[in-house]
Amino acid sequence: MTPGEAALVDARQDELMKIESVDGRPPEHQANLAGWRRIAIGLPLLAIIGLSVAMLQGVSVGAIALFMVASALVVFMGAWPVLVAGLLRGGEETVARKEAMIELKPPEVRSNTLSN
Repeated sequence: MTPGEAALVDARQDELMKIESVDGRPPEHQANLAGWRRIAIGLPLLAIIGLSVAMLQGVSVGAIALFMVASALVVFMGAWPVLVAGLLRGGEETVARKEAMIELKPPEVRSNTLSN
């Protein structure tokens, strides 16, 4: 898909999300991409720094592992409602994007796509 086609699909997806989404707002494409990049860079960096500090302080490997598991469970339990809402929102975005792509395809390609 060319950048121009992607922009058209994004615009149509935004229109569909305003109509179909439970909260009635379009997806924030740039914010989502920036957020995932921050997570992909920040979490490993934070883990490496924390692990290094703990090892320099002389903390045992077992204590570090226990702390990491306990922290992950606490974060997961606290973030559960947000994670579920994000999954539901992601499903809405996927459906709207597929609809937008089907609508913007040429008629001969669209008929082949729908018949498969």
